[in-house]
Amino acid sequence: MVTRLKTWLGPQNFGRLLFLKNIMDQKVPKTPLNGQKIRTEIFLRILSARRWGRIIETGSFLGATTKFFSKTGLPVITIETNPEYHAYTQLRFLFQKKVTVLSGDSRKVLAALAIDKRLTEEPCFFYLDAHWGAELPLLEEVRTIFRNFSSPVVMIDDFYVPGTCYGYDDYGKGRVLDLEHLRPVIREFHLAAYFPKAPAELETGAKRGTVFLFPPEWGPVLPGALGELLQQAEAAG
Repeated sequence: MVTRLKTWLGPQNFGRLLFLKNIMDQKVPKTPLNGQKIRTEIFLRILSARRWGRIIETGSFLGATTKFFSKTGLPVITIETNPEYHAYTQLRFLFQKKVTVLSGDSRKVLAALAIDKRLTEEPCFFYLDAHWGAELPLLEEVRTIFRNFSSPVVMIDDFYVPGTCYGYDDYGKGRVLDLEHLRPVIREFHLAAYFPKAPAELETGAKRGTVFLFPPEWGPVLPGALGELLQQAEAAG
């Protein structure tokens, strides 16, 4: 029945209908960042370490994390390639002027945003969660960000944290979300990669792995501001 309805309405209209139904049933997703309290604390600590211009998210899904980001008071740009999820999220934030919901391949949209100096000249925090199925846009996303944006910090969801039980995405040989996959950009931009210090057993929610990427100028800030929450990863080769 649902498949027939989606085919008849089209993915965009189905996404809008789903949002309205969730509103009526009071089931609009509200749990951000996979419900992970330690990850949330790390994010908030990073946010308090400097003045930010905006938050840019790839992979809106149904907007729970987008909603959380919007509560910081910063402008938020969220990008979604799935037409159903994009329509859902677009309707969800229709009357929130500080939230911009964009549709398209995250690599192409980020490349388009990178042309706008109003965005690239202000410090942006990036949350990357657009890795679904066959396409792995992560490497290109990170390269675009650090090549064009001023002093960004990147948080990546579903990432392999060595020696832990955190969940991560594995799409086969050469397609694992790990440091090896990011080796080219880590070397190119001299990035520092950090993992959560807490073991997965102490995390809440989905217990998905995370990596945080910092440009070189963050080196002096990290030990004092985040030393109790993050540990530096070994260099990727």
